[in-house]
Amino acid sequence: MGAVASRIIVSVSTDGTVVARRDDGASQRGRRREDRVDAETARVFARWLARRTDGWLRDELEVFGDLLHRMLFPREVWSFVDASAAALRPGELLRLQLSFPRTALAGLAALPWEFLHVPAGPGLVQNTFLATHDRVLLSRHIPGVGGPVVPAEATLRVLVIVARPDDQEDVIPEPVLTALDKLGGHDWLDITVMTGDATPDAVARAVADAEPHLIHFIGHGFYDEREETGMVALVDVDGSSRMVSAAELTDLCTVAGAAPRMVLLESCHGATAEARGTFSGTAPQLVRAGTRLVVAMQYAVKPEIAAAFSTELYAALADGLPMDAAVQRGRRLIASARVTDQDPRMLGVPLVYLQNNYGSVLTTNGGG
Repeated sequence: MGAVASRIIVSVSTDGTVVARRDDGASQRGRRREDRVDAETARVFARWLARRTDGWLRDELEVFGDLLHRMLFPREVWSFVDASAAALRPGELLRLQLSFPRTALAGLAALPWEFLHVPAGPGLVQNTFLATHDRVLLSRHIPGVGGPVVPAEATLRVLVIVARPDDQEDVIPEPVLTALDKLGGHDWLDITVMTGDATPDAVARAVADAEPHLIHFIGHGFYDEREETGMVALVDVDGSSRMVSAAELTDLCTVAGAAPRMVLLESCHGATAEARGTFSGTAPQLVRAGTRLVVAMQYAVKPEIAAAFSTELYAALADGLPMDAAVQRGRRLIASARVTDQDPRMLGVPLVYLQNNYGSVLTTNGGG
């Protein structure tokens, strides 16, 4: 079991200032490297990641991750983060959260920071992807929303919503549902799978009935770069797509009076599906509306990969890990040789958004 002993929020300002602030009050600041060639190269690489679904080599991703690290972390700021990690005792975890302003740096925030790679160097944390590190938990931070930390409970209530409109490419949830079915029977886990078409009214009723801690959504998501907003494809009464904005989805999820503590947005499509970013715009909007934590797939993944990730995530929660640590474990699995069609690109697909008041859901979880 790992407990989060320390948290660092890395905030980027519009003037290029980067501040790393630890929860004990210690901080370090510096100026971000602003290089036009680096910025353009990063955007081109991000487009490749969204459109090239396979054939990635680990060293290609390391080059991109090193570039992201150079763009974000001034030397003195990263030294502060590394020293904080070095001060951890055995079994302790460091929660590292990235915070970008909503305006002026939207292009910077849209980069897939989950591919951050620390180059080889003198520090403790080096030559590694932060998204799969076993002690440093990488997530994104949304400040100043939501109420107080909610007390943990003995059972995690999960509502699984599958949206399969007739006019969209197939959503293939069966491997995920099979994996979740095998997790049934545990005292700590109560899974409800929504039956029937996922119309807005049906989703609202299912949420009201289940009162879930975690909503696990499987379906299509879209991101409008021009409007900087996310959309989710639910089902209309005639079976066609009913596009729902993140704000509307939030309303459906809060019909019982409060936002769910966590949402998992999973896009498991067939191998022919495009890999464009799916839920990257919806996730932060859900958090700003009150959800404590959102896990979202930046790109579409094969059903077998989605099933492997979900299984490992829930198993990690059962082991007492906090949700972001469970995501890290899932990332490590789906990027490893333990899964079919090993693809190092998968390590950066799941992203995590956290509020500053996120707490444990399970009483057995010591790391919230």
